[in-house]
Amino acid sequence: MSTQSSAASFEAEALALKLRSMPCSGRWVVGFSGGADSYALLHALAALDGLGREVLAVHVHHALQAQAE
Repeated sequence: MSTQSSAASFEAEALALKLRSMPCSGRWVVGFSGGADSYALLHALAALDGLGREVLAVHVHHALQAQAE
């Protein structure tokens, strides 16, 4: 197993552990701006198969950068 796979696996496990401890009504709603951080979170939830919950991505336009338009 490569170091990169090991690191990604560890992060996914840590995320899953944290999310399992949070109350949820059956769905995860992810604010998605298209940036690297929201993309990574959405991708991680998809890889974890939503932990048995529906995953809903909602586009959020922060208007923080001129390129966002």
